[in-house]
Amino acid sequence: MKLYLVRHGQTKENSKAIMQGHMEGTLSDKGKEQAKKITERLKKHKFDAIYVSDLIRTRETAKEIISNNPKAKVFFVKELRERFMGKYQGMTKSQVNWDEFNSDPEVETWEDMLSRAKKFLHGMIHKHLNKEVLIVAHGGTNLALVSILTKRPRNELIKQQNTELSIFEVDEDFNHKIIIENSREHLGNVKVMCFGTFDLLHVGHLDYFRQAKEHGDVLTVVIARDVTKEKESKKIVSCEHDRCELVSSLEIVDEAILGDSKDHFKVIVENQPNVIFLGYDHKINEDNLKKNIIQRGVDARIIRGKPYKQHEHKSSKIREKIRNL
Repeated sequence: MKLYLVRHGQTKENSKAIMQGHMEGTLSDKGKEQAKKITERLKKHKFDAIYVSDLIRTRETAKEIISNNPKAKVFFVKELRERFMGKYQGMTKSQVNWDEFNSDPEVETWEDMLSRAKKFLHGMIHKHLNKEVLIVAHGGTNLALVSILTKRPRNELIKQQNTELSIFEVDEDFNHKIIIENSREHLGNVKVMCFGTFDLLHVGHLDYFRQAKEHGDVLTVVIARDVTKEKESKKIVSCEHDRCELVSSLEIVDEAILGDSKDHFKVIVENQPNVIFLGYDHKINEDNLKKNIIQRGVDARIIRGKPYKQHEHKSSKIREKIRNL
């Protein structure tokens, strides 16, 4: 079987960081445009079966794809609904007490979602062996489906953004081959933004840039301002303009720009990245960052990088070596 996996378009609730769960959801103007683009991308594919979560936001996303596949068997199923979140559905993420959420017996657990995904996949795969099948569902649901298919734990997976596309070849024993994962070519160039001081540029920084570029097409590096470092009582060797020029000269970097000394979010709002890529040691709470950028109208995935020989290639370690020369 060739399995195509799509997440629904952006909803009005997504744009306000509202927990939807089993709420119907309504596509925003941006979400409707995303739905058109994924429909266009899939236009040449003729599906034997299309499975869609029965909630409105997925039905709206799949509507034109279904119209383009008049011979496909179409199923609107509850089994593909998003995670059930009980009383938290309709709340914004900032309103949720996460300790209570994670211990609330009414909220569907990750293990429950995996069980639901496994049961659905087992029946669906055996029903459509050697066929082309499309699933249009939700971020959490699709994450569980991919976890079951690829036997990867949740912390090794990246959640699909709206209308991203993944394609797998799967046999009856769940042996699989990943064709593409979380592709967004139809949405245009993916802009990645990363941040740092980048004083005493070293190979750890280069690895950080390489990791960031793997998640998109255009890499913008934001350079910390001198005055920001002074406020943090951190000494630097090179001034902000020299650091910016040096990073800009790297082939892997498409653009290096100075951050804003007063409003750290300003550069994010102005550039509207699709991905914000954090270093492994950035002291930033990802949930708070997500909440802040959503409030400012930025819809970006936040990804944290992995360390690269941090006992050797870390700015503080290099400074220590220099002092000991």
